[in-house]
Amino acid sequence: MKRYLWVGLLLLSNSAYALFEDEGARKKLNEIQDQLNALQSSIEYEINEKFTNFEKSNKIDPKLINSLSERINMLFDDLAKLRGEVEVLTYAVQTSEERQKVLYQELNERLQKVEGNAVKIESNVKKIEPPTENEPLTQNNQITQENEVLPEIPPEPITGADDLPPLVDKNLEYQEFEDAKKLITATKYKEAFDALDKFVINYPSSELLPEAKYNLGYTQFALRNYKAAINTFNKIVLNYPDNPIAPNSLYQVSNSQIQLTRITKAKQTLRTLIKKYPNAEIIQSAKKRLKDLESIKL
Repeated sequence: MKRYLWVGLLLLSNSAYALFEDEGARKKLNEIQDQLNALQSSIEYEINEKFTNFEKSNKIDPKLINSLSERINMLFDDLAKLRGEVEVLTYAVQTSEERQKVLYQELNERLQKVEGNAVKIESNVKKIEPPTENEPLTQNNQITQENEVLPEIPPEPITGADDLPPLVDKNLEYQEFEDAKKLITATKYKEAFDALDKFVINYPSSELLPEAKYNLGYTQFALRNYKAAINTFNKIVLNYPDNPIAPNSLYQVSNSQIQLTRITKAKQTLRTLIKKYPNAEIIQSAKKRLKDLESIKL
């Protein structure tokens, strides 16, 4: 009975660990949100200050206009990057909470099985009464002599064994994925990229594969490899068009295009996102981003 109790505690400890795994993501999310607010205030202050100077001087300096335009574009780029990080971390927190619910359900089912097996074993043990010292051994409780050699029975071959899928340790799979996400939270993007790339190779049939590829694209974005990020996000949309992560991937494509100053293509991507996924959660952000880009006179 103690053995089954330890098994239950071990399962409980593995799932309890998941309770705190998204705390880092939440903390990082709050930090980035503060940066967003500060950056937005900076943009508004700088624009107001420049226009106040225009009104006072009643003169428009072309060089000053160009300088202001470049500064605004840089601030928009920084704002787009921070918003992208907020969206990635928000999605990570949501998916982490969903996986916790799944883990709790699995834990409950495992504990019920463990308790059921423990009850069966206890009932079987009670039914078996050891023979007394003077009671002769009968055929039912006869003990095989130590020197008795039983014939070896060769195992039966398993039909189609070569076609069976390899066994996968789900706990190890989830743990490797969570470790990779923790590297993103710690802004160790190069290490996170390597871990996610390894995960995609090792678990090609994983249910976490779309999210793993999404985070892989984000690490490429964070490492300023914007062309590779665009390629990764586009493949997600192509391979998982009905997955909730698809519209977010299109949104990240537009962010990468903005970083490459491909404003026209970024607008086209956002229009495609709005048209193809009108009910996605990211749509409001996409519409606002498109409006901001269309207000820029190139």
